[in-house]
Amino acid sequence: MRQKTQEILFRLSYILEVLISLIIVVAIMILGIKLAIQVPVLAKSQNIEGDFALFLSTCFSLIIGIELVKMLVKHSLTIAVEVLVFSLARQMVVKHLSAVETLITIFSLAGLFAIRMWLIHREKDKVLGELKPLADKENKVVEMMRNDFEEAVK
Repeated sequence: MRQKTQEILFRLSYILEVLISLIIVVAIMILGIKLAIQVPVLAKSQNIEGDFALFLSTCFSLIIGIELVKMLVKHSLTIAVEVLVFSLARQMVVKHLSAVETLITIFSLAGLFAIRMWLIHREKDKVLGELKPLADKENKVVEMMRNDFEEAVK
């Protein structure tokens, strides 16, 4: 009984994640259209700095929303780190932070890049290392075929 309840709750949570992802995608599409309409208006603006900051903020929000949908659908550590990177980048670009806040944000970004580079890519390298013998065999077959072709052409 308990296992069946857990399975039902798991499936229900998955369905809710998909529904939330669909709602976010629709909102992103609507905001993307509004953003495209704002480009010509931005060129004629009197308050270029303020309007451009708002434009960048909206762009970053759309990018973060897209990454969030990917994270909800795929459940990947790489995508979760990318969402955090874009969030921090948005904060640095759009908001005017103090020197200490900027320094903390830079260290946070450096930490996220280190996590992505050393922890996530090492896991991928481990998987690729296991596939290397298969790739070596494939390369040998390709080399044999190339040699046969060259001999046939001569």
